[in-house]
Amino acid sequence: MQFQEQHILIDWKNIFSKEEIEKILIKRNLSLIKIKTFKIPEKKVKSTMVKFYNLESYQWYKNDDRGKKQFNIYLILDKSPLYRERSTSKGFRYVNIKMFDLKKDLRMSIGPKNCLIHASDNIQETKDNLRVLGLFKDLYKERSFYSLESVFETLNKMGNFRWLILRNFENLPNEYYSPNHGDIDLLVDNFFITKAALDSEAVCSFNRFEDGGERVLQSVLINNERVLFDFRFLGDNYYDSNWQSNLLLNRKEQKMFYIPCNKDFKYSILYHAIVHKGRISENYINILFSFFKTTKRSDLLRILKEFMIENNYLFTKPESSVGFFPWKLNNKIIKKITSYLKKINKITKKYANYFVLKIKYFFRNLRDFKI
Repeated sequence: MQFQEQHILIDWKNIFSKEEIEKILIKRNLSLIKIKTFKIPEKKVKSTMVKFYNLESYQWYKNDDRGKKQFNIYLILDKSPLYRERSTSKGFRYVNIKMFDLKKDLRMSIGPKNCLIHASDNIQETKDNLRVLGLFKDLYKERSFYSLESVFETLNKMGNFRWLILRNFENLPNEYYSPNHGDIDLLVDNFFITKAALDSEAVCSFNRFEDGGERVLQSVLINNERVLFDFRFLGDNYYDSNWQSNLLLNRKEQKMFYIPCNKDFKYSILYHAIVHKGRISENYINILFSFFKTTKRSDLLRILKEFMIENNYLFTKPESSVGFFPWKLNNKIIKKITSYLKKINKITKKYANYFVLKIKYFFRNLRDFKI
């Protein structure tokens, strides 16, 4: 089973004819689903475009004509998405290269340094854009699963794709919510394949992986309910990448899903409890004692270090929402210093003109002074 994605292309000034766009899409192995001609209400143009491009109000120029007149929206289906890292306005990040290169080439054909063509480069951007325009329900075909089993079945049908549930899988698939564990933790080969296959929604508005950030918390629509998942992926530093590879390589099947083999489960739980958490939570005390016959942190850390050295695994720095680490303390210090510097800068600017005038008056008086 091949995953596919829905995207949009917007020609703000209708520079290209519909026939031209359709021919271009065919050449790039993209399918045109629908064309929507749309106009933003005149009084809502600025507020809509500011939100569309995630700007501050003052950053939108009055003479910017985008969105002021009727424009064409092309709903596109990519049946074989390919993600690679590209330099974007949000920095280096992973994008759908078919859509990204299409947008770039269309812009270049019009003339350099213009933004009269817009295109989504991942399905989260497609969803966000359509919601801002009020067209999500009209144009986006959202996927819904009738059960957690159907989610697992979908992942199992993906070709050349490996995945597993890292922990807290004992009551799955019957009970997929726990007060102590609010989400289902997956380890997958590829974040974007998983997102497209499950048509997931980013839970976080800021610092999300789709925008070049870190957060991978997603929600999947199951039986009209949003169920939370973390899509940990190969190479994201949640664990050492070699360990992640071995976790996926040595996984074992349980019911209709996959879990770590006994050894990997044992030590991944230990790593999670010691490294990913600020303290060992009560949820893991019993299981750690059953594995290692101790709950003393220093003993557990020693056991973990021995395992890491034996397997040539490294302790890695995961995304910033995970764990309690020395670098988090450093970040707090940096934030405080930055805050103080901002205050000093503000005061300096406030009194800069005053001091400049004082100096000018001093030298003027010095010049005029006679003995």
